[in-house]
Amino acid sequence: MFAFKRAFTLIELLVVISIIAVLVGILLPALGAARRSSNQVKSSSQLRGVQQSMVVFSNSNNYYLPGILRGGTIQPNGSATADSGGGEVGSARYFILLNGQFIASDLLISPAETLAKWTSGPVTTLNHSYAVANFTSADADFGRRHEWKDNASGAVIIMSDRNAGGDASTDQVRSVWTTRTGEWKGGVVWGDNHAEFAQTSTAFSTRYHNTSNSADNLFVAEDTLLGFDAMNNLWD
Repeated sequence: MFAFKRAFTLIELLVVISIIAVLVGILLPALGAARRSSNQVKSSSQLRGVQQSMVVFSNSNNYYLPGILRGGTIQPNGSATADSGGGEVGSARYFILLNGQFIASDLLISPAETLAKWTSGPVTTLNHSYAVANFTSADADFGRRHEWKDNASGAVIIMSDRNAGGDASTDQVRSVWTTRTGEWKGGVVWGDNHAEFAQTSTAFSTRYHNTSNSADNLFVAEDTLLGFDAMNNLWD
């Protein structure tokens, strides 16, 4: 007697392949969403890490965060920033932290981006993903400049994911987490080191020095002199 081996028929194989294809179609979007969520959490954690390093720096800088000198004036561009800019721009503040070994260069790069890690020389926007609070020496920026210190305030925004689009005042804002122009979402870290992943760049409740704002826009310098500058993704 001959023993016949059991084998799959062509129809059975096609059914199995179809089931696998359906499962892949269901699981891949879920895995992609889980990965995005994990990267968003990681990015917010990085923002907290950079803010913490700024506070550590401030302990030996009269409690001012990098970008402002011990006497309260803005760090000028030059050898102290490797010509990354003056203390009013993010690249210069990041150089001070990197050169002083307060942070590692990869902490400045969002998991959503592929940028060049800083190794030496000037820091540029090609080396970092995050925007910092804008200020100048003008009296109009006193509130933000006044709060650029170890303030431990839950009403002062220190950093956020940058504006990767255009002018926020004309709805051209975009983030590294979005693809549509006019839509921004990203991590935000505050003076008390709490971080959140915000779904919009507007409607933040802030207080800089003596001025409060219940509808602060991160990337527009409003009449109340709050928020971030509209061009803080174009420092260099």
